[in-house]
Amino acid sequence: MTHPSLHLVLLPGLDGTGELFAPLLAALLRQLPVTVLRYPDDPHLDIEQLADGVVAQLPDAPLTLLAESFSGLVAAELLRRGEPRLRGLILTASFMQPPRP
Repeated sequence: MTHPSLHLVLLPGLDGTGELFAPLLAALLRQLPVTVLRYPDDPHLDIEQLADGVVAQLPDAPLTLLAESFSGLVAAELLRRGEPRLRGLILTASFMQPPRP
């Protein structure tokens, strides 16, 4: 069963690559459109800058974000900004404050 009106965007954890989503991608690709975003390899970017990069990569469609681990902070920033394409958010093994200073 496909869901053409839903686009799932996967935000990676601290590795920033999204490669750990491979098994999930294999299961979902036939079900709905999925995009895996990558973060730049720059440890000096803050959450706001990472969120800017995510916004620039988002598909032009209503979407649901799946935010893994550290990406929960980025997703929360998109919610705070009122990103108009965002229809849903799934947090997995995530947090809203960094676990360490």
